[in-house]
Amino acid sequence: MYAIYEYNGKKYISSYRMPSVKEGDVSINVHSAQKTYYSPYTKVGQDTAFNYNFLYVLCGNKNEGELWRIDIANKIAKMIDLTKYGMMAEPEGVDIYKDNIMVSFLNSPLHKIKFLE
Repeated sequence: MYAIYEYNGKKYISSYRMPSVKEGDVSINVHSAQKTYYSPYTKVGQDTAFNYNFLYVLCGNKNEGELWRIDIANKIAKMIDLTKYGMMAEPEGVDIYKDNIMVSFLNSPLHKIKFLE
């Protein structure tokens, strides 16, 4: 289980043991993380998706959208500036469908996005 949070003015991504539903309500303490990574993005987070070892973070507002792909295993982050491709509306949602990255925007069409190595 991953949590994205801000602590002492900095953004982090931490991994935690996935609790069983049999445990009932649980509390997550930032100091009990299995691994913690400094978060590379600075804009407001809109949505996330996870596929294989990649965490996708969609962030920004109108005229400033970014899609981050964070390789959790290798600690490598890459970013696509969505405005460079004419995607100027506010980004709202990201999901994975048949290994395709699907991004939705406020009052705008759905886009399929690929990271090229």
